[in-house]
Amino acid sequence: MAEAEEVLAPDARPDQFDYKKLAAEFSPEEQNAAAWLSVVLLLAENRAMVDGIRKLRLCEIGC
Repeated sequence: MAEAEEVLAPDARPDQFDYKKLAAEFSPEEQNAAAWLSVVLLLAENRAMVDGIRKLRLCEIGC
């Protein structure tokens, strides 16, 4: 029986990752950079949502 190829699903949950394997593959600097990138992307996403909500509220009042 052939081994199944490992595929990362885009909707994988955090509890499905093998963190020990990931830690072995990436240096601490790379892990830190990835963590900061995640924070920046979350902040950008939140900002975009807030801007969208503000725009919708302004349109309700009268654009």
